[in-house]
Amino acid sequence: MTGDSDQTPLEIDQDTLRTMIEESARHDRAFALLDVRELFELIRGILPQAILIPMGQLMNRINEIPKDREIICYCEHGIRSEAAALFLRSQGYDARSLAEGMSTWKGPVAEYDG
Repeated sequence: MTGDSDQTPLEIDQDTLRTMIEESARHDRAFALLDVRELFELIRGILPQAILIPMGQLMNRINEIPKDREIICYCEHGIRSEAAALFLRSQGYDARSLAEGMSTWKGPVAEYDG
């Protein structure tokens, strides 16, 4: 955790996240992806190595989210992920939300094997 989440912009744009994912393939990932969608929404796929915790379960499963890395939250359109990022920030996490969510994502996806 950096402690600077108050000054970090809440949203991250899709190009920046795509670059982060590409660079993390060559280095240890300094961030974690958090998918807050429901299971029925995963037909489009899930971002590689993402943690799936539907928004309604976030408070009860917060201990599954690493605190030592930046958390990038995402959902279908960016609304729930913004709420998730704000909640995580209130709990001391360095969190951001993917702008526009999966509805416009043009980067890598993996099939959810839950």
